[in-house]
Amino acid sequence: MSSLGSSGSSSISLGGFSDEDVAYYSGSSNVTMSTTEMNAITYPLQNFSFGEVYQSNGSISSAYYESLSSNADYSATFNLAEYGLALPQTLYNDYMSLLQSVTDNVECSDDEPLYCTLLGSCLNNTDLLLGYGFQVQFNSSSDYLRVPLSTFVYQN
Repeated sequence: MSSLGSSGSSSISLGGFSDEDVAYYSGSSNVTMSTTEMNAITYPLQNFSFGEVYQSNGSISSAYYESLSSNADYSATFNLAEYGLALPQTLYNDYMSLLQSVTDNVECSDDEPLYCTLLGSCLNNTDLLLGYGFQVQFNSSSDYLRVPLSTFVYQN
């Protein structure tokens, strides 16, 4: 596993961990992404990882991620007209294995369409949904996006 320490680079979080996080970042600098091609924009990736963020007294203290994209060339496409996360089969298999190693409270499909379903309600899975997520690092950048699993779920 790789770990994240403090560095001079900036990071972006999609979704908040708590009301305090939202209040802390409110009014901070922001970036606007726009696209003209089918509501999608694609960026080549340097690293795509899955892992856990640790908190102490409500503040992030450290994070550990396992790379899903080592020795492979992948891109991230942000599509404003789609919901969820679509992964190539290889990344999905690695993600599914890691997710199932941290919780027994999930069922994942082996066939198309590829998806995972949490057993029980989202409220009963908040530690998993807010504590685990993806780290997305784009080519030629030390910056990254941290995307909690909660970004991709909805309650049935």
